Amino acid sequence: MSDQPALRGCPDEMMIVAFVEGVLDPETRRIVERHAADCPECPLVIAKTAGFLKSYADEAAADAVSRQPRWRWLATAAVAAFCIPVVVWQLAAQRDPLRRIKRIASESPVRAVEGRLAGFEHVPFSLSRSGAQAKDVLVLRAEAERLAEERRTDARSLHARGVALLLTGDAASAVKLLTDAAQAEPRKEAIWNDLAVAHLEVARNRDASRLAEALAATGRALALSPTAASAHFNRGLALEHLRRADEAVREYGRVIALEPGSPWGEESARRIAILRE
Repeated sequence: MSDQPALRGCPDEMMIVAFVEGVLDPETRRIVERHAADCPECPLVIAKTAGFLKSYADEAAADAVSRQPRWRWLATAAVAAFCIPVVVWQLAAQRDPLRRIKRIASESPVRAVEGRLAGFEHVPFSLSRSGAQAKDVLVLRAEAERLAEERRTDARSLHARGVALLLTGDAASAVKLLTDAAQAEPRKEAIWNDLAVAHLEVARNRDASRLAEALAATGRALALSPTAASAHFNRGLALEHLRRADEAVREYGRVIALEPGSPWGEESARRIAILRE
């Protein structure tokens, strides 16, 4: 979790110009970068501002190129330096539709699901829900709706929508979307892992028979990636809830061996201690 302060709304025009020109202080620049990484509008605004400033610089330099060659070089370099991160942000968003969802989940005081989603940071689990998390649910549901409006049926998009809905408490819908994603991309370990988490949530809330489905999904994930600590953790959870304590201890032990000293390893150790009591 980051302690970096966030902007209240989007940066104003003067801040964007200063950002593009490279004259912001380092702390403010990092704040703008963090905001733009998740804002659907600011990367385009920054890119357009950079393009405008470059055109202006080119026109001014054409009028006095012999008198200000260094200024023209500096202006071009500044624009190029700040256009590159904009392109990187846009490409990253296209590559990983889960990026924003992961950030929201990492900043929540407690995690919304007991299981471990692939690639997500550790957040303590609690059955109680805070007001801050209620706000996160609204944001995640809006993100799920945004992804749905794109009408993409590729595995990555289905996976992201499923995880977003899972984190809002809609585990049943998440199971359907993640099952579709797994069918579309059956060799993706992370999808099988997250499908197991969805089954665990349905089992925890109202249908214990789903524990068998969770075990099956973790089995598929581990067949693809035997050292996937997240799948071992989720397999341990399923076995724990099935009251197969010895087997659950072995799975949690594998998490500790794979990620010694990690927060997930520490939680696994606590679960082992409870099971042994």
